[in-house]
Amino acid sequence: MAFCRVSYCDIEGIEHAVEVTAASLCEAVALAAARFRRDDGWSACPPGRGCEFRVKTLPDSPVTYSIPVKKVETFALHGSVAGPRDILPKERIRELLGLDPFR
Repeated sequence: MAFCRVSYCDIEGIEHAVEVTAASLCEAVALAAARFRRDDGWSACPPGRGCEFRVKTLPDSPVTYSIPVKKVETFALHGSVAGPRDILPKERIRELLGLDPFR
C-alpha cells in the first residue's frame, strides 16, 4: 500500500487534489475519481473519461505518474489477470469507477 496525492486540472484550469492510500496506480486513480465525483464540492467540474490524473507517491522518494482515466477504465474492463488474486482488485476498480463489466 502506498500513500499518494492524486490531482487533475478541470476545464477551467483549476487543480483539484486528494490524498489516498492504494495498492496500485489504477486503484489510486479510481479512488480519487470516485471521491471527486461523490463529493458535492467537485460536482461543477467532475473528472471525465478523457481526464488525466497525476499520481504522486508520498512521502519517501516521491515520483509522479500521469495516467488517463480512459486507460484505467480499459484495464479494469479488458486487461488480463495473472491469477485469482488479480480479479478482486479489478472488480474494486470497476466498482469505484461505476463501470459495467458487460458493456
